Amino acid sequence: MHITKMSSKGQVVIPQQLRETLRLQEGDAFTIVAEQGIILLRKIPSVERHQQTPVRQKEIGMQRNYIQ
Repeated sequence: MHITKMSSKGQVVIPQQLRETLRLQEGDAFTIVAEQGIILLRKIPSVERHQQTPVRQKEIGMQRNYIQ
């Protein structure tokens, strides 16, 4: 189990060990869902990000600067 805190800007750090294990990199995009008091993050694979339409990008909370 890892413990992290939320900053005043709402940012949460994913611990380095988890980033390495999951091969997360700067700029990776995620979907985020809150269910029954639990926050779930799911990495959006690069290929999937490139295939999203602008409407779908908005639905899943993607911002233009994540699209390459």
